[in-house]
Amino acid sequence: MMLKPHFYTKRFTNIKDEWLYDNNITLILADIDNTLVPYHQQGSQDLKGWLDHVQNTGTKVVGTSNSSSERVEKFQDQFGIRALSKCKKPRVKVIKRFLKEEKANRENVIIIGDQLFTDILCGRRLGIKTLLQLDPVERNAPAFKKGIWALQDRLLKHWGIK
Repeated sequence: MMLKPHFYTKRFTNIKDEWLYDNNITLILADIDNTLVPYHQQGSQDLKGWLDHVQNTGTKVVGTSNSSSERVEKFQDQFGIRALSKCKKPRVKVIKRFLKEEKANRENVIIIGDQLFTDILCGRRLGIKTLLQLDPVERNAPAFKKGIWALQDRLLKHWGIK
């Protein structure tokens, strides 16, 4: 079940510090595009508030993106958190290198994303916990994304998640 997430929620803002504590999460790898912020846009005050709250509990948040360095640098500057660009998820090389540099215990790491075929598969391949955001920030995307979302929705219904 490499595509099935360990956990799911409607929006990342539903993730509370008690839940992170109960699940021994000390590092969140959060997909930027369409999980935290809409494509080609910057984030909101909701995101800033959530990031501040989570980090005040001692949990580190690192953004992940398949996007260019330029897009990710803007995100880093706006929110003051580290973010990894050109991850090429579901490939694991960039994130695996980061986890090694951080000496992260994979039992305490979770990846949050909006796509089974990139974010969740990447997390499963890395051997870390996975959380699928069921409601992407936006559904306006190229046609190929809509086809992927339709397949993803069918899988989620099959698993009784949606």
